[in-house]
Amino acid sequence: INFRLAAEQAIAEGIPVEMVVVADDCALPSSKGVTGRRGIAGTALVHKVAGGAAEKGGDLQQVTAEAKAATGAIASMGVSASVCHVPGREEDVQRIGDQQLEMGLGIHGEPGAAKIGIEKVDDLVAKMVKTITDPSEGRGFMKLAKGDHVGVLVNSLGSATPLEVSICTRGVINHLEEEMGLVVDRVITGPLVTSMDMAGLSLSLIKLEGETGQTILDRLDMDTMAPGWPRGGGARAEKKKKLIPVPKGEEREFTRPETLTEKGALMERMLVAAAEALKEGEPLLTAWDNKVGDGDCGQTFKQGAEGIEEDIKGYPLNNIGDTLEALTGTIAKTMGGTSGALYRILLLSLSTSARQIEESGSEMTVRDMARALQKAVTSLSTSGGAEEGDRTMLDALFPAVEALDQAATKGVSVNEALEMAVTSAEKGAQATKDMLARAGRSNYVPDEVLKETPDPGAMAVAMWMRAALTAKEYVAQ
Repeated sequence: INFRLAAEQAIAEGIPVEMVVVADDCALPSSKGVTGRRGIAGTALVHKVAGGAAEKGGDLQQVTAEAKAATGAIASMGVSASVCHVPGREEDVQRIGDQQLEMGLGIHGEPGAAKIGIEKVDDLVAKMVKTITDPSEGRGFMKLAKGDHVGVLVNSLGSATPLEVSICTRGVINHLEEEMGLVVDRVITGPLVTSMDMAGLSLSLIKLEGETGQTILDRLDMDTMAPGWPRGGGARAEKKKKLIPVPKGEEREFTRPETLTEKGALMERMLVAAAEALKEGEPLLTAWDNKVGDGDCGQTFKQGAEGIEEDIKGYPLNNIGDTLEALTGTIAKTMGGTSGALYRILLLSLSTSARQIEESGSEMTVRDMARALQKAVTSLSTSGGAEEGDRTMLDALFPAVEALDQAATKGVSVNEALEMAVTSAEKGAQATKDMLARAGRSNYVPDEVLKETPDPGAMAVAMWMRAALTAKEYVAQ
């Protein structure tokens, strides 16, 4: 999502951009929704292929085509005996037992798809390869037959030693060549995609077919100055690279008006109220996210709220569209991870719609609000891959859109319409307790835990919506 956001911003500034999504993770079957196919260690191979294509003089379209071809040929699976420890944070209770391994865990420490007992390397390797190739349970992400050519990446996830990596690599090669009759053309090992001190490994297979496979091999064999890339016996490239400056787009600067209009004063009060609500709600959001996510939801929103309180003195509050755009700048600085990117996509879309209405000189109607929110939420859904019912923030936003649309049809007042939207968002957020996760990190959480806990992202939406509406009603009174 963050890459899509960066791409959209670059495109808006006139910079040619193409986006390639790496989705090599085979931890979850396709029936589990959009979450399973994350980009993990295979990403490093795609980077090498794309870099090689660029080094050979390929234009943007050729580099993109080669990167996509590599992406489609890669499948990966990870396993670890521990999660990573983030510096500066108290170490959580270890969820993986002393005699356990977790298969399919994320490179940020997200829960894996299954826990298994300690096994011999050869048995563990066989299980990982089967997960990648077995078509049962909706997997079968890579079809391999005797005589097929493949490349292998055995990646240390952090604290796996070179000896452990080498032992696992030997097991992988033996299994692929002796048990499956494959031809292993390349073997790459080392800590290419790591997660702090995670004591684990990941296995990536890249299928090498025909002319495309040979091109991939040629790119992988090219010399590189990248210090993290494993080196063989070939000479290092000594040619200095020519640095090409990245074109700079026009940056908009905003300032607070000397005098606030009635609309500007209302906008300020609603933003302050929303920020206060998110700060007060931090303990609840954190508690919920500790159960169904990675525990940082509350702190992320609190940081965003504090950023709003600090930056609001520079917002162009008399203009709704410009204020929403300025708000995205605050979020970019203060809210990391998926939440920050999603809110920036949402607010940028709303900003564009609001600016168009303001520039037309028309008064914003309930129908305008419904259309603007519908467009923004649809963009959000398209970018993240989630839909209504997938147990995400969208389960608060989509009901709000529907409520506004109904309010516009009924012809009720703006205040009545907003009350209908906020109430629907609150009901939608609470309803996530009864939903099965199909997107986001909650997908890895047992169903019995999900039934006790609402989605933190959806609840955050309900919190700031209610606070903003309450502030609006207070000002009106």
